[in-house]
Amino acid sequence: MQSVRLLIVTFLSVLATVASAHTSRGIFKWSDPSSLVPAYPAPTSDNRYGEYIGSVTFSDNGIKLLIDDSDVAQLSQRARFLYGYVTQEVEMRAYPGSDIIITAPEGMTVNRVVFEGAKADGNYMTSYDENSTFQGQEWTTATPASTAKFLVDVTINCTSITVICTDNAGVEDIKTDAIPDSAARWFTITGVELPGRPDTPGLYIIRHNNSARRIVIR
Repeated sequence: MQSVRLLIVTFLSVLATVASAHTSRGIFKWSDPSSLVPAYPAPTSDNRYGEYIGSVTFSDNGIKLLIDDSDVAQLSQRARFLYGYVTQEVEMRAYPGSDIIITAPEGMTVNRVVFEGAKADGNYMTSYDENSTFQGQEWTTATPASTAKFLVDVTINCTSITVICTDNAGVEDIKTDAIPDSAARWFTITGVELPGRPDTPGLYIIRHNNSARRIVIR
């Protein structure tokens, strides 16, 4: 019973450490261009077409976002602000062939990106990260990196992009064969115990020799 209590206390301690890891959140509210850095005037129902923003680097809390539309030939299909008659909101419109490039602050990684808008999800964009997934308008990755990059496949109308970055202090990068199966118990970062050593890259918690630690498997 004492060993079970020790396991629970140690495990909860590790989860608390994970939860307290430094997080940076950047919000790029395209529906309010004046709130952006740099700021822009908003188009209106009387003047629907706003300014072009391709190749402009926006920033919030140290997170940077760039829409690279240098490969888009027609000027009329460069990224810009637009007043949507259907939604009656100001939107950011980016066209096929554009890249959305998000860069985390130094020492941090991009873990999650949430897109908002009438046309802004995995049906309109492709992530360059093979180990990432779209769940509706939320993108997550099993292998966080300092940069997240998306290719616009179909014209997007986006009202906001929220970026979550974390510093990976205290996370160890090890080979999966460094610890024998019989000597360890593996858990997801949310606390779900796994039947054995995971093969999928990602962040995990391992219980071994009366200690628990976070492990990133690549």
